[in-house]
Amino acid sequence: MKKIIFILMFLICLSSVSAQISYFFEVKYDLENNKLELNDLDLIEDGDVYSDSEFVTHDIKLFSFNDEVLYNYSYYWNAMASYDYFPLDDNTIGPEKPNYDLLQLNIPYFRNGKEIRVTDLSTREMVIIDVSKYASCNEDYVCDFGEDERSCPEDCRIEIIYESDVQENIENKEESIVVTIKEKESSIIPYFVVGVLIIIILGIIVFIIKQKRKVYK
Repeated sequence: MKKIIFILMFLICLSSVSAQISYFFEVKYDLENNKLELNDLDLIEDGDVYSDSEFVTHDIKLFSFNDEVLYNYSYYWNAMASYDYFPLDDNTIGPEKPNYDLLQLNIPYFRNGKEIRVTDLSTREMVIIDVSKYASCNEDYVCDFGEDERSCPEDCRIEIIYESDVQENIENKEESIVVTIKEKESSIIPYFVVGVLIIIILGIIVFIIKQKRKVYK
């Protein structure tokens, strides 16, 4: 019984570790106008992530908030048109011209993913899918609500301050204070000398005036 419980616990832990989150999106290909539009978008677990195709018709790229390519997938899309059927006459039903095709894909989730861009062989952007609502890190260098050092280390960095650095900062501040005091003292000295000279000159003038008064008497 204990072995069974242990095996079950192991399988549960293994499944939780191996679960991979991915973006699931479905785009609608308008064949007549050669345009793409988003039809569905979600986050799923354990979605199949495809490998690059040998023949390429479209590039699918996931960009970060800093416009960095996080994931690039080259895909061969052989558009299999859906047909809207309509009656040709009272007894016959035939296909209308090709209307659209649907593409469903999964690509890996990134915590700082902003948008998915789908381009054709001429690098023309056919559709831009905004996935920023699923991001846990917007890379704006501000630790916003809901972000922390684990989910968004770019915005919520923790600086480790060592004791040696603190002591060095204190010594630098003390040195700057001493330098400031010396600068103030050196700036006061010229004013002091000028004041003493003025007092001496005034004393000499007063002495001369007194001597002249004695002579006149």
